[in-house]
Amino acid sequence: GDRVYVDPQPTCGTCHYFRQRRKSLCVNCCFRESISLSSQRVRRCAPATIRSTVRVHHIASPDFAALPPSIGFATASRLGYIGASFAGLKKAIVGPGKTLLINGATGISGYAAVAIALGLGCTKTSGIRRNKIHLAVVGDLSKSGRVVTVS
Repeated sequence: GDRVYVDPQPTCGTCHYFRQRRKSLCVNCCFRESISLSSQRVRRCAPATIRSTVRVHHIASPDFAALPPSIGFATASRLGYIGASFAGLKKAIVGPGKTLLINGATGISGYAAVAIALGLGCTKTSGIRRNKIHLAVVGDLSKSGRVVTVS
């Protein structure tokens, strides 16, 4: 009955790649409600997470997190995208003194990347996309000129 975010890409939590924080390379993972062909065997993954209930098998699983009441399901459904943007920016060592270019700045991941880059102190972020109306919203994230948009 708990409200949780469930990672759509569960892993074994123990392999070499998982321990190296390279979760996407785990040979035992697959997207929920899909088929994995790892190690010459066919394995069906857990039920999809785009539903009102899902069974999670491990109490201390790294594959889910409790949602506070302040986060609605619409926002929670975007956490995977936001996490991917954050991970990419951290890997690129984005921070003060850096300039960043985001292609597709008006999508979920792109918008998150712009906002996170600002939070990480990125000096200048340029966002590229065709839709000028959506780009105006992205540009409004910073009134100090740290975000420049180009269509």
